[in-house]
Amino acid sequence: MKRLMLLLLGFICVLSFASCGSSEIETYSKTISTMNTFITINFYDEVEAETHYQAVRDIFNNVANVTDDFNESPYGNGVYELNQNRTLEADDILVDLIKESLTMMEETNGYFNPFIGRLSHIWKDVIESDNPCMPDESLIQNEVEIAKNTSVTIEGNTITINGDGNLDLGGIAKGYATMKAVEYLKENDVDGYMISGSSNISLGTKAGKTFSVALDKPYNENDEYETGTIATLSLKNVNLGASSSKYQSTYVDGIKVHHIINPNTGYPETYHDGIFVICDDAMRADVYSTAIFSMDSNMGASFVEEKGIEALFYRSERITYYTTMFIA
Repeated sequence: MKRLMLLLLGFICVLSFASCGSSEIETYSKTISTMNTFITINFYDEVEAETHYQAVRDIFNNVANVTDDFNESPYGNGVYELNQNRTLEADDILVDLIKESLTMMEETNGYFNPFIGRLSHIWKDVIESDNPCMPDESLIQNEVEIAKNTSVTIEGNTITINGDGNLDLGGIAKGYATMKAVEYLKENDVDGYMISGSSNISLGTKAGKTFSVALDKPYNENDEYETGTIATLSLKNVNLGASSSKYQSTYVDGIKVHHIINPNTGYPETYHDGIFVICDDAMRADVYSTAIFSMDSNMGASFVEEKGIEALFYRSERITYYTTMFIA
């Protein structure tokens, strides 16, 4: 329950939003609980809103069913079972998602690594402990090597894990589901929509108009939670992903630790308080923001420029880097 509540708080505060335009626009809005968070789905002046809502809801639930690495999947064919049994006859969703994960690992130069499942569990246990203590350094370094030396073989729908690492698709699952939902909406000529999760937003338009998106401040200079916004943007037809250590973190012997793990070191980094990314699809926005969080500012800026995406970095009450789309 503690892990769930942390993510639900992130929905309230990581990204907040309002919309510009006439109050006469007919709005259809429903919220679903999935992937340990809330997903809000809005449609604007859409006759078939209920039909499209059900389709989008099913996309998220189908992805959630196969990506939970803490619990058995409803049909026994998810990541949990794959980690336990090391081989699995998977459905098309999990096969495609793992393929996308391998692509993202390559695109981020290993700063997103789907094989850090064992490392992720170690740090989540620390964060959620009533008496947290720092893991032994030799344990962490051993787990880094295990993750680096793990791979998968995919033959048709049969997935086999090679090595001792476990899969963790938490850093991509929600973005992937959002991407697939947006693909469905575009295929059905739906333009008036907003899909909002705890750390990402995908926007169409609001009856042709833009949305006003506020980026929440993570911390103040005393490393305390802070209310207020970094910037407010006027956006439409974009995908925005955010990563922050604001809600899934703790202190161990005065050292701040959080849930975003650098796969190359095995440790959570403290280069940034918040990363915001805008790019062509929701999956990349989600994964890129997570990957950049583990890069220092120079490396992160180089990555942004290499990928041709938009980004804003925030640290200690200061914007430390931004691209043109983030100019208020």
